[in-house]
Amino acid sequence: MGGYAATKAGLAMLTQSVAVDHARQGLRANVVCPGWTVTEMADEEMAAFGGERGVDVPAAYRLVTALVPQRRAARADEVAAVITWLLSDAASYVNGAVIPVDGSATAVDVGTVPFDPGVSVRQRGDHGGHDRVGDGG
Repeated sequence: MGGYAATKAGLAMLTQSVAVDHARQGLRANVVCPGWTVTEMADEEMAAFGGERGVDVPAAYRLVTALVPQRRAARADEVAAVITWLLSDAASYVNGAVIPVDGSATAVDVGTVPFDPGVSVRQRGDHGGHDRVGDGG
């Protein structure tokens, strides 16, 4: 995970550097950072993830988005709408932006998750050997 996180951070900084270095030439550079998004590729990931846990694809999406405040994955059209807006004249002054489209996942403070009454956190061994975070109800 460290390499993945470092690569994402590097891409964000590269985008901002390009925005600063080339704004005078009229170039705008922004990056959209989607969270889990329902796509064919993500469905394959969810099938593998869910298969290891004995759950179907919809249940796997629920597991991986359990800490997302909106409690669901994005639809591809929701991410596409942000990109379409960035390409439009309405976003002509948006430059160097890092825009999460992740249901507010980046705003989650993982240290406070156990105190959220809407989330149930269980430790390994409490339910058949799998770590689980899910809706508290």
